Amino acid sequence: MGTQSTIVGIPVYVISLKDSDIRRRNMTERLGALGIPFQFVDAIDGRTQRLPDYFDGARLVREGFRFESGLACTVSHRLVHRMIVNCRQELGLILEDDTEPSEDFPEALRDSIAFMQSNPKIDMVKLEGTPCSPQVRVGRLGSRSVFVARSPSGGSAGYLLRRSAAQRFCSLSLSCKGRWRPYASERDSYAYTARVLVC
Repeated sequence: MGTQSTIVGIPVYVISLKDSDIRRRNMTERLGALGIPFQFVDAIDGRTQRLPDYFDGARLVREGFRFESGLACTVSHRLVHRMIVNCRQELGLILEDDTEPSEDFPEALRDSIAFMQSNPKIDMVKLEGTPCSPQVRVGRLGSRSVFVARSPSGGSAGYLLRRSAAQRFCSLSLSCKGRWRPYASERDSYAYTARVLVC
């Protein structure tokens, strides 16, 4: 499928292991039903082999990862961040292949994109779950609340990422620091990160 969504006008990437046929079929059906074109990105597979010590010019820091597959997941997100940098569009949407978007996801996505466009200091909007870290509510997007987290939150099933933030991420080593911090230092790209509650 194409990566330009007619609904949201940004590239949409779904990270999925190449052999995950059922998950790929499910995501194709879910996003197709919502009218959201997307591109599968083959996830890095850490199930059976050790990853190299460097990826995309960055050193992989294994401390904090219990399994090679966890590190491979982080590397897969880094791969998509590089794609966003190279795409040269202001925003990209990243989804994992087990994401279950709600029926009104396109509306929430449009609202989130507009929110980011009107707030240039925001690097990322997470589109998932319920609050789990200390945060401050800063507004509403339709029926959803927007929070600024005081620390990185868990999960990475769905998020909008600004190209400039992807560039900063791609300049860092790949490591696990905190609950969901894809190789960012605490004072780097997460200095102003919002969370949108979608599910």
